[in-house]
Amino acid sequence: MEKKQTKKPKRITRKEVTGRRRAPQKTACRALILLDTKKIRAEYLKIYKRNKKRLEKLEADLVTFHECDQPEFQKFMAIHFGAEQSRQHELSEQMHNARNRYQTICFLAKEKRLRPKQFCVLIENKVTPELDFWAVLDNEVNKFREQQEQQHASAENDDDFEDDDEDFGEYNDSGNKHKDFRKIFDGFFESMFGDYLPLNERMSVADGKSLKRLYRELCLRYHPDKSGTHDIKTKRLWISIQEAYHQKDLAQLRAIHAGIEINSGKTELAISDIQTINEEILSTIQDTQYELRGKKRNTCWRFSKWDSKKRKVLKKNIEKELQDELKSLEWMLKKAEKQLTLVREPEKPKPEPKSRKQVLWAEAAKNTPDLFAMDF
Repeated sequence: MEKKQTKKPKRITRKEVTGRRRAPQKTACRALILLDTKKIRAEYLKIYKRNKKRLEKLEADLVTFHECDQPEFQKFMAIHFGAEQSRQHELSEQMHNARNRYQTICFLAKEKRLRPKQFCVLIENKVTPELDFWAVLDNEVNKFREQQEQQHASAENDDDFEDDDEDFGEYNDSGNKHKDFRKIFDGFFESMFGDYLPLNERMSVADGKSLKRLYRELCLRYHPDKSGTHDIKTKRLWISIQEAYHQKDLAQLRAIHAGIEINSGKTELAISDIQTINEEILSTIQDTQYELRGKKRNTCWRFSKWDSKKRKVLKKNIEKELQDELKSLEWMLKKAEKQLTLVREPEKPKPEPKSRKQVLWAEAAKNTPDLFAMDF
């Protein structure tokens, strides 16, 4: 059995009954609610103070590391391991000098298409009582550099002469046309997509004036000639001011200025300025945390607070490490000096190859007795 499809009854509107439309409902006018900006500003200032305290703690740890831990560790090393450190520096310098000399000999020999020993023979022939082997080698290096500079200058002059042809004026005209087209395209791109350009290109004249004004004001406060020697905090502040000005970052410079005013006691600032200051402080906190992670891996971290037991254990470990390093440096120095002596030794003439008959005759002559020497 198929079910009968029942049609839904048509809804009768008010217009069909009365012939009128229903009047729209009256909505009550809502008044604008004024926000209490003092509370919002106070909350942002609390966040700023909290982040500022956190940053000050991190900076204090860095100051103690640079001013207390490092000098104390350097004194400890100078008292106990001064002779070993000086010996280590001497060996490393001697090893680097020997390696550099060997490399220069090989390089100059390759440039002159000679073997290193043949090149050393040429230098030995130029040795005089006034000039030793290494002084002659230095003169050869200077001559080679002068030749390279002359070749480079002559190559640049050749390129300039190639450009001086008949259609030189047409080439300049086309270059000017290209520059004009580039200017027109840049202006059109700035008008259409000004927000996507970097700060250097889309800074207006008013922003440039305000940037210079803020920079001048901050320079009068924190320039080393005005304020004297900087501590670590003021040095970082001065570096951040310089970076913001050279990058033409007006927002960062305003944030730095606002932070200085908050620290001085002025709280009548815009909420947006306080928010940008908080963002900048969070970025500096991340940078200082990253720097502290690297410092904590160092052996001299908190060295000024170490006991005598810890220092004795550290002394034993450093003695072993220095002895191993000195042994390795002495071995490497011997190896480098051996390379130099082998290069400077003259080549031995190779013996002529003998035939098999000559070898057999020589062996027979050795085995046969000398009849004239025998007593009969």
